[in-house]
Order: sequence, then C-alpha cells, then structure tokens
Amino acid sequence: MGPSNSLSGIGAVKPVASWTLKLDYNTHFVSYGADIWGGGSNWRSSRIGTFNPSLELVLAMEPVSIYAGAWADVNRHGVPQYGDTVQEIDVWLGIGYRQERFDFGVTYQEWYYLEQTERIVDTWLFFDDTGLLIEDFAFTPSLLVHSRVSAKFADSGSVLELRLDPGFSPATGDTSSLRLSIPVRLGFLEKGFSGGDAGFGYASIGVQLSQPLTFITSRYGDWYANGGLTFYHTEKDVIPDNPDADFLTGNAGLSLRF
Repeated sequence: MGPSNSLSGIGAVKPVASWTLKLDYNTHFVSYGADIWGGGSNWRSSRIGTFNPSLELVLAMEPVSIYAGAWADVNRHGVPQYGDTVQEIDVWLGIGYRQERFDFGVTYQEWYYLEQTERIVDTWLFFDDTGLLIEDFAFTPSLLVHSRVSAKFADSGSVLELRLDPGFSPATGDTSSLRLSIPVRLGFLEKGFSGGDAGFGYASIGVQLSQPLTFITSRYGDWYANGGLTFYHTEKDVIPDNPDADFLTGNAGLSLRF
C-alpha cells in the first residue's frame, strides 16, 4: 500500500488533502494468500461474501505524502466483534517519499479482531516504468514487505510480496473511458506465518475494470464503479488451512475521491 506521492521538504509546499471512500463487496476475504472465511472454490458456500468499506486521507507535500485510513470486514460468517456484523476493523498511518521514478515508504497498521490487536509494519517500494518499454504503458512493478510486530492469536513473521499492476484504457487519452488492469502477485512467507512451512506461498492474477461515473457532477467528487475477478494458487505446505489450494474470487464496488 502507499500513495504515489512523496517526502522531503515538509512545510515547503502547501499540503493538498484528498479523501478516498470505497464501498466494496468481495466474495472472499483473502489476506496474503489465506482464505480467511474458508469460502474456497464453492461460490454457493455460506462462507462466501463480505462487505469491505474503507476511507483514506492523503496529505500530499511533494515529494512527501502522509496518509491515514480505516477498513472494515462486515459479514455474518463468524461471531461479530463490533455490533451485529462487523468482524474486524483495521486502521493505518503511513508516510511515503518520491524520488524521480521511485516511491517508497512505511505504513504502521493495527488490526482489531477476535478481541485482540494485531500490529503490523509494511515497507513498500514502487517503480514508475511508464514509457520505458512501451509508449504510454506501465507494468508498475512494486515490492512489499509485510511484517507482524505483535499478535495474540496469529503467528509472527513476514511476507515478501512482488507485484505487477499493468493497466490501460482501451480509448487512449480519454479520461472518461473504461480502464482495464491485470494485477499479478507473488508471495513468499516466513515459516509459521500462516501455520505452515517457509517459501513460496501464493500467486494470483486478476482482471479488474474501472469506469468513471461522469454523469455525476464533479461538485460531488469523482465517482468510479469497479469490478473484477482474481484467481489464486496457494501452496498447502505453506498455507495449510485453505479449504482449496486454487480458487477464484470476485469483487464489485464504488469509490469516491474528493
């Protein structure tokens, strides 16, 4: 995670604040290859379906960005921790720095679930390769190190995740057009992170579509509709609790930027 803005010279530039609200429905809750609610490959399972709203604030002060946000997991698959349906609430605070084509930063998170608090530090590095290999196209490679600082029920350890996020608009240059992206993830886990061995834990590839809702006037912010599918392959020796090693997930949602 982390915005594409950056960090030196705090105070030299007037901060530019932006908010992003997301209202997402996901068939599965997948956390670093782990199928949390155990929906597996059966989309008729009672463990399928979760609502995940989130809100993030970004303060951009080139070349620095500071961001904070919150996310929730809302469903009836377990014993709700907050109210009737909220299973988990996550909050985060981070800082990013941009240097030419590189962005890097650190995000501190607290995940509240099962009457515990799990503390996490993410370190990320992002490279903007736009136009280097193909004109007006980017593979957008990035690297994330996800490290658990403390957790009562979860195993400690880290995940190294390699990412590609190629995307393009079929109607080049048309900012109101549909955008297609093909996110790819490869995850390598420390021993015990998901209760299994160390090594390659998961791979995923998806197809995601995003459409600006230009019929909504900009005075109400920038609205987008999104949806897609993601296929996961996981290694049983590394992530032993998944009901199926291979499974397909789906998502749909709305987002508002202002």
